[in-house]
Amino acid sequence: MSQKIGLGDKIPSFEVIDLKTDEVKKFENQTGKIILIDFWATWCGPCIAGMPHLESLQKTFPSELLVLAVSDESPERIKKFMVNRPFGFSFVSDKEKNLQKYFPHRIIPHTVLIDKYGEVIAITSPDQITEKTIRDLLDGEKPIMPLKQEQVGFDPSHDFFEVAEDMDQYFVIQKEFEGVPTFSKVPNQGTFAKRRITAHNFSIEGLYRMAFQKSSMRLEYLIDKELVAYKPGNLYSVDVIVSKGSEPYLHEYFAKGLTEWFEIKGKLEKRTTEVIVLYSKGQANLIESKEYNSYSGRSGTFQSEGAYLNDLAEYLEGFNVLGLPVVNVTNLNGTYFFDLNFEPENPQSLIDALKSLGLAIKKESLEIDVLVLYKD
Repeated sequence: MSQKIGLGDKIPSFEVIDLKTDEVKKFENQTGKIILIDFWATWCGPCIAGMPHLESLQKTFPSELLVLAVSDESPERIKKFMVNRPFGFSFVSDKEKNLQKYFPHRIIPHTVLIDKYGEVIAITSPDQITEKTIRDLLDGEKPIMPLKQEQVGFDPSHDFFEVAEDMDQYFVIQKEFEGVPTFSKVPNQGTFAKRRITAHNFSIEGLYRMAFQKSSMRLEYLIDKELVAYKPGNLYSVDVIVSKGSEPYLHEYFAKGLTEWFEIKGKLEKRTTEVIVLYSKGQANLIESKEYNSYSGRSGTFQSEGAYLNDLAEYLEGFNVLGLPVVNVTNLNGTYFFDLNFEPENPQSLIDALKSLGLAIKKESLEIDVLVLYKD
């Protein structure tokens, strides 16, 4: 599994650069302080959402606890984040990557708690570490928390369902694959890949969103959210294949299978709701592409050799950049080159980036399709 240094081990001495002062700070294995190391990134929404909690811990224990936020991004990028989203704990650079080597991981946030004697007490997620956790450590008790384990060396190209490529129409659901992260393979190049979707370790909500191709911004619950929440014991893996020639109906077949399998159902309904409208402001400053090439995106970056404006709207919504559904009303139907970069924590930087392309955004109330989760 992932940990090169495990629970109960002593952490070797390590050095980091404090990005507020640019000073090198060395930590011996006995610091006299409790250290919380939080691995994160500026593109990781859950990481940033958890930072107020870390800040609260730091403020509650200013002399007993040291929170170190570690990202493998450039110091320049982190410093921009620090200006836009100042928090009351230390942002540091692990220049030699020693902490990454000590605590390898694939999924962030990834949090390590070390007591004042240098012993690793927890390898977990940040929400598991509470004020009581720190107080127990200060009182000499060792709290027990869930161990975050990952199969760091797993091969995502491996077919965990072990299905032959001549398989005809097929639908199967099983419980989660242990030790495998949540990931999916959507229709891709190749005859077999175009008619198949695999989803590994998804919540029921996540499966319905994938099948109906709707973001979390377009969800309505007529059930208790806990019934479809992402949590251990409530995750499923699905393999969906349609016959040759039926590729356009792949998602429809996926959705039908889910509603037949689960007691919880999903359906699309029209709702009038507040949305973000993406529109062309004057003359669009876009370079046309001859063919469609899809896009690559992460928080703060949208790039393509030839994408539609609908793809840009889908990206802004899917990455929850604006907190609302996004609707494209530009009436620009071609494919275009994109190299859009902005700072997610700084809303004005997105507005400026869009403006450079002759695009703009505003709020409106529109009727849109919403995914409704319900029980009969």
